[in-house]
Amino acid sequence: MFEAGLGEKKITFVKNNTPEDFTKKLEENYPKMKGCGGYELLRTATSSRIELELIRPGSNGYTSEYLSNSYLGQATCFIRPIQIDLDISPVGEEHVRK
Repeated sequence: MFEAGLGEKKITFVKNNTPEDFTKKLEENYPKMKGCGGYELLRTATSSRIELELIRPGSNGYTSEYLSNSYLGQATCFIRPIQIDLDISPVGEEHVRK
């Protein structure tokens, strides 16, 4: 998955973004997410470092402010695409972290 450009990345968001801005930023960092049909965000469960729990979107969707105030702070967030499988073929060198 890493060679497909779907590996771990550090993404910095502006505090007051819209759900559309949030999704656009994710798609800029993970181009294969475009047209995947949507996504869910997850974090490690508070009672376990192994299990992941779903972060339900706010009334307006996911925003960096909603996530930092309600769920994540500085924690790691995991992205799960929904509706279709993503292409995991290797991407060009510009998308592969060294």
